[in-house]
Amino acid sequence: MAVRLIRLRLSKRLPTPAPVLMAKKSSLDVAIATAAVLLKDTRLPVIGGCATDVNGMRGLLALADRCGAVVDNMNSPARVIIFWRCKIPAG
Repeated sequence: MAVRLIRLRLSKRLPTPAPVLMAKKSSLDVAIATAAVLLKDTRLPVIGGCATDVNGMRGLLALADRCGAVVDNMNSPARVIIFWRCKIPAG
């Protein structure tokens, strides 16, 4: 039974997610250009809050390595402390 369910789920193609900028769907080209502009003059970028799969995390880590960014887990205690100190809701 479990094997059949796994095969059924794996046989379905997942939709390709669209990039999102400022809570609006965007094209991949615009998302890449915007990221490049933001990262160009940043001394120590922090990348966090990324809910992604393994391939997404591999890409994220490659980008972080290339631009010298710090990567933080979306559930990190540091994130909660930073939002608390800034009085910004963590959710």
